[in-house]
Amino acid sequence: MTAILNNSSTPPALIFSALGDDTRLELIQRLLDGTPKSVSYLTQGFNISRQAIRKHLNHLEKAGIIRPTKVGREQLFQIQIETIESSSKYLAEISSQWDVHLNNLTEILEDETVDR
Repeated sequence: MTAILNNSSTPPALIFSALGDDTRLELIQRLLDGTPKSVSYLTQGFNISRQAIRKHLNHLEKAGIIRPTKVGREQLFQIQIETIESSSKYLAEISSQWDVHLNNLTEILEDETVDR
């Protein structure tokens, strides 16, 4: 199932850990249009330091969710939509497996109720 999640060597837990923070989710939201953005742009409107934003960006980068590109002296960040899409497929696969197991459990419980 890990192969569904991504084609890289990023562990699924690292991706979902990166997605489990409100600040990082807001940064992802700002990058969803696909246009590379600078740290200065991404910092606007946050009540935390540029350094803190940079740490969040590093976390997202390590998870393969964003990719930095150097343009002159500035570093721009762009979302890796493939990682988000593969994470969605991964969750759909897990959901499907849960549905099957819950249906099996329901059938077992219903059979036991009928037998009583």
